Amino acid sequence: FLELVGIRMMHPLEPTILANTPISEDANELCLLNISDTPYWPLRGWHYHTQHPLELTEVLNGFDSVDDNGMNVSWSSMLPQVDLFFQWCLYNKLNFIEWLLL
Repeated sequence: FLELVGIRMMHPLEPTILANTPISEDANELCLLNISDTPYWPLRGWHYHTQHPLELTEVLNGFDSVDDNGMNVSWSSMLPQVDLFFQWCLYNKLNFIEWLLL
């Protein structure tokens, strides 16, 4: 459904919203859509391995970070990235997330 209204989530931290939706913006047209979907697998999840220097390693482990210029990046300022990650998970119909504190 989200692709029908112009939302793309190819990367967890870089959602794309098209300037023009592929379908009419008329609310009545959206209400008439009859879309149902069932996952093939009962569990559909993502394992985020926090041992490697990945985008969310520090925030998922509860630490501040240091940017490329050596400046401190606070844990709380990175929380919007976690929100984007969870939105990406919902977009991709995941029903569990796992990360290990390493």
